Amino acid sequence: MPCGSPYRSLPYSPLVVLDGAQLGGTCDWDVHCTSAPPGGAVFSQCTRLVRCIHARRCYAPELPVKMADEEAEQERNAERGVSATTQELRRRLQQVQAVLVRDSTECPGPSSSRYCEEFCRTLLKYADRWSMEEDPLRLMEVYMEAVVSYAQASTYLSLQCENVPLVLERLCLSFVELLLSLKEEVPDDLWNQFKLSVQFAHCKLQDSGVAHLALLAALSHQTGVWTNCVLQGLLSNDKLPTQQVEEFLELEGPVLMEMRVKQLMKKKEMEKAAMLAKICSESSAFQGRGAFRQMLLVCICATSQNQQLMDENSSAAAHHLVYTEVAAARRAGATQKHHF
Repeated sequence: MPCGSPYRSLPYSPLVVLDGAQLGGTCDWDVHCTSAPPGGAVFSQCTRLVRCIHARRCYAPELPVKMADEEAEQERNAERGVSATTQELRRRLQQVQAVLVRDSTECPGPSSSRYCEEFCRTLLKYADRWSMEEDPLRLMEVYMEAVVSYAQASTYLSLQCENVPLVLERLCLSFVELLLSLKEEVPDDLWNQFKLSVQFAHCKLQDSGVAHLALLAALSHQTGVWTNCVLQGLLSNDKLPTQQVEEFLELEGPVLMEMRVKQLMKKKEMEKAAMLAKICSESSAFQGRGAFRQMLLVCICATSQNQQLMDENSSAAAHHLVYTEVAAARRAGATQKHHF
């Protein structure tokens, strides 16, 4: 491949108020009781006893408070770490772009190739800090930074370099796959940030003559990854107006719909995947796209709906063709990867 290796988820205790301090190994009256403190001679005569009683009453109940404080501090530190990493990534990408700007006038082709290679290395370095399974929203922020940075650099990139559209295409597919795999809804503020970032990048790239952000652009016009009302209706097997369905499919495009079906199959939601694949295979917008037919047959086989399979393909020759297509589809699904 052109660029080589760079192309390759508080409880509150009523007994004591800490006033910002945490109890140590012993308990003293530096910690203020919510009840009136002992006074005068009584305190002077019973200091040891009071301290022992206070330790038994207050120290143990405060452990959940301490633990919660520690957890909250860890979360704050994690947030600060994410912010610092994002800023570090932004600065590094700006440095890579500065080299491109400097060299693009004299040697546009080689400078574009070097930029693509260094961009990939930088993105992989920072993306590897979070996993798609455990920290998908953190990874989403990394991809947003990368998309905006690439769009800003596109003015100085030469389209004669074959890596320029290739890198953007891989970046877009990886980003879309991440979004489709999210197990939870994206927070509103982050989704709005995503929409603004993608729409800015899409316009910038179109001005530069690079049009490989259509998949992300289609998602950026939605309120969420899977929240479109037509899509939800299709997945629920609702009866929707044909025109409404066709308009939605044209907006999404065949590639994005294929990725949706494959994601549903990956999540073992075979019935939903089959319904979506069937609608796409019958759509006038996707005529000639055999992939939907193949995915439908894989879903039918996976759900053991053999009678439906036989009804759709009555002849022995058709049966042989069906299973040949199923085997081919499975091989293609096993080898096709969209990770950046």
